[in-house]
Amino acid sequence: MIDESAFPATPGSLFWTGTTAAADPAGAWHVDFGSGGSSYWVQKTSALYVRAMRGGKAPVPDAGSLTVNIEPTAARNSGGQWRRLGSSEWHDSGYIEAGLPVGTYLVEFNEPAGWVPPQALSVEVVKDQQAEATGTYSQMQYSVFYVAKDDPDCGGKSPCFAEITQAMAEPGNAKMIKIAEGDYAEHIHADKNESHIFQGGYNASFSKVVSFSSVSDISITNGNLILEKVQIGSPSIASQAASPGQVYGESLSESAVSTSTVVTPSFSEELLASARPGSPEKALLNSLGRDVEAIFSGCTSPRSSGFPVDVLLDLYEHSLWRSPYPWAIKMWLCYTDYLTAKIGADESQVIWYITTFIFESEEYWQRKRNPDQTIEDLYAGLLSRRPSADERATWLNGDWTFRQAVFALTRGSEFKGVMAERWAIEIAKTNRREFINLYIGLVDRFPTNEELDLFEAEFGLRFDFIGFQESLNGYIMMSDEFKKLEPTERGANLRLGLTLIGPDFDALYLMPPER
Repeated sequence: MIDESAFPATPGSLFWTGTTAAADPAGAWHVDFGSGGSSYWVQKTSALYVRAMRGGKAPVPDAGSLTVNIEPTAARNSGGQWRRLGSSEWHDSGYIEAGLPVGTYLVEFNEPAGWVPPQALSVEVVKDQQAEATGTYSQMQYSVFYVAKDDPDCGGKSPCFAEITQAMAEPGNAKMIKIAEGDYAEHIHADKNESHIFQGGYNASFSKVVSFSSVSDISITNGNLILEKVQIGSPSIASQAASPGQVYGESLSESAVSTSTVVTPSFSEELLASARPGSPEKALLNSLGRDVEAIFSGCTSPRSSGFPVDVLLDLYEHSLWRSPYPWAIKMWLCYTDYLTAKIGADESQVIWYITTFIFESEEYWQRKRNPDQTIEDLYAGLLSRRPSADERATWLNGDWTFRQAVFALTRGSEFKGVMAERWAIEIAKTNRREFINLYIGLVDRFPTNEELDLFEAEFGLRFDFIGFQESLNGYIMMSDEFKKLEPTERGANLRLGLTLIGPDFDALYLMPPER
C-alpha cells in the first residue's frame, strides 16, 4: 500500500533510487511501490521510473538600487566619481547600481585635480526602491597668509603672523605662505595631508620679491611642500618609504635650496596616474608621448630658478576656475627645467607654452567661453587686468590666432615689467632666444632640435640679429607650414610684424582690411 500523503499520485511500479549496488557496480537499487516499497537490486540497463521532487522557491534577499549625483557640473567634467566603500569600481554621476541587498552603505568620492571631495555619505537602500544621494565637490583654493618676523602688521597685509609655523597651523588644506626676506630660526615639520607653498624673499610691503628667506630645517612626513626663494639651513627631509610627503623646490643659486623627496614611484608614473583626460596636464603628457619617462622620472626637486608659481595659480584660477594640484605645479616646473636646458627657452617663452596648453585644453572649452570672454580670461591670468577696448578689437578682428595673442602678451613690455617688478626676473635677449621667438611668432611652435642645431651651426653664436633674422625669416616664410598658416600676403605681413616688432607695432591697428 502506497502512503498517498508522502507519495501522492504514485503508480504502483518500480522506481530507481539512484544508488549503485556495492557488490556489483553494474546494478543499482530500486523501490517497488507495487509490493509496499521494498528495495531490490537490478541491472542498470533496466527501464524503471524516476520521480522528480521539487522543493519550495529559493528565497531571494530583499534588494534595492542606488544612484549618486555629483555636483557641480565642472566637478563632473573634471572626473568626479563615486563608489560604495569596499567596492573597487568607480562610477560616473547618475550611474544606477542595481540589485543591492537592503541595508546601509557608505559612499566615497575620488579626488579629481583641483577639487576637494565631499565626506563619505551614509545611504540607506530600501526594498524595491532606488536610493539617491548627492555629493558636492568644492574647488581647491589656496588660502594666502603673510609672515614677517620683524613687522607685526606685515606691511598692512593680513592675516599676518610672526612665524611660518603659525601660518601652517591655520585651518585649510591648501595654503600659500608669503614670507618676508630674512632668516627664520624655525624647524618646519609638515605631518598633515595638506599642500603648502612657501614664497620667500618679499620686501616689507609684500609688493615684490627682492631676495630670499631661510629656515633652519624642514621635515615632512605627509602632504606636499613647494618652495620658492626659500633656503634650507640644514635640511632633514623625512625619507621613510611609507611616508607620502614630498618637497618640491626651486633655488636662487647653486646652494640656495637643498631638498630631497620621499621614496615614491617615479614622478612620471605619478603624473600618468593623476592627470585626468581633457585636462591641460594630460594634454602635455599626450604631446610628449614616449618622452614622458625621460623628462619626468628623474625630476625630484625642480630648479626652475625664478619661475613664479603665482603665474601658474593666476592662469588656472582665471581659465579653469581652480587651482593646480601640487603634482601639476611640479610637472610644469620640471618641464620648465627641461625646456630651459634643452632649447634655452626663457621664462616668457615657457609661460607662452604653458598658457596655450591651459586655454586649448578640453577642460577649458567645456566652460563654453566665447572669444571675447577668452581674451578677458587671458588678460586676467597674465596681466591681472581686463583688456582695453582697442585690445579687444585687435585680438577679435579675425586676423590673429589665439597663440599669437598669447605670444604678444608674454613678449610685451607690460608682462616683462610685471616679471621684473614682482619677481625680479630680467629676461635677457640672446641669439638663441630670439631664434625661438621667430618660430613661436611665425609658426606658433618651438623649433625642433634639428632646427636649432642647423641654424646655430650656420649662423654661429654671435648675435647679429639683422642678418640672422633676414635669412631665417625667408626660410620659414617660404615653408609649406607657414603658407598653410598664412595663405594671404596681408596675414603673412601681420604675423611677421608681430614677430619682429612686438605687440605695439602700428600695423596691428592701422593696416587696412584685405579687399
